[in-house]
Amino acid sequence: MTATKKPARYAVKVGEIFRREKGLAKIGSDLAASRKIRLANLSNELLNELLPHVSMESVHGKHLEICFHDAIQSKAYQGHAQIAEVAKSQWYVNFLGERLNLAEIATPKVLYHILWSKTDGIRRVQEICDQSYREFLYRKNFMMRLEDEQDYASVLDREEGIETIRELARSASVFRACVIPPSLLRQLIKGAMSTDYRIITSRKDPLAKLLRKDQEVRVASSAKIYHVYGDEETNVGSLRLNHELFFIYWRDTKIFTVMKFENLIFANYLSRVFDNAWKYSISI
Repeated sequence: MTATKKPARYAVKVGEIFRREKGLAKIGSDLAASRKIRLANLSNELLNELLPHVSMESVHGKHLEICFHDAIQSKAYQGHAQIAEVAKSQWYVNFLGERLNLAEIATPKVLYHILWSKTDGIRRVQEICDQSYREFLYRKNFMMRLEDEQDYASVLDREEGIETIRELARSASVFRACVIPPSLLRQLIKGAMSTDYRIITSRKDPLAKLLRKDQEVRVASSAKIYHVYGDEETNVGSLRLNHELFFIYWRDTKIFTVMKFENLIFANYLSRVFDNAWKYSISI
C-alpha cells in the first residue's frame, strides 16, 4: 500500500534584510531585468552604484524615473532619466537612535528600502516582498505626493522595543496581536483581557490551549509566513495598541528587533494584515 504524501506547507516570504554587498547585488540584478524603474531619495553613492544597471541601452524600452534627494544632486545627474524631479518630501527612519535617510527603489514588481547617512553611507538594505504592500507604495509615490520631512518608522533594539510595547500596553484600549513571541504575549495577556482585544497565537504556543474557550483568541493558519533577517528565517509578529503598530521579528526564544511605524498612513494600511490573518486563522 502506497503511503499518502503529506501536502507541502504553503510558504510566503514577506521580506528580507540583506548584508550590504549581497543586497546591492540583488538590487542590481533586479533593476537590470526591469523595464520601469523609480529611484527616490538615493545618496550619490547609491546612484553611482545602481545607474550602470539601468542604462537606457541595456534593455529596449526601459523607463527610468529619479526623485532626487536635493537640487544639488539633480544638477549633478541631469540627463540620466526620462523623468527627473527633486523629491518633495525627505523620508527618515529612526534606526537604533540615529535618524537615517530612507531611499526607495521601486518597479511594479520589486521594492527595496535602503537606510543611509551622509557620514556613514549605506546602513541597511531591505527588500519588501509582500505584493499588495509594494504595489501600494509604488502606486502612491509618497516622496512626490507628500511634502517636507516625514518619519516612516523607528527600528528599536530588543530591550527598548519590548519596554516601549509594555509601556503603551498599560493604557491601550485596543489590542490586536498576531503571532507575537509567546514570552511577550504572556507578559501582556492579563492587561489585554480588559481591552477590546483579539489575539492570534502562533501554532506552537501552549497559551492557545488555556484560552481555547475564548472566541477572541485563535491560532495562526498552517501557512508559513516568514521574513529573512541576515540569512536567517524569522517570524514577523504584528501588534497594534490603539493606533500604534509594531512589527516584531523573532524566532523561537530570540527577538531580533522591533519596528514601530511612525507614519499613520502606513500603520493604518498594514493594520489590515491582522484582519486578513484573522480571516484565515483557526478557531480553537
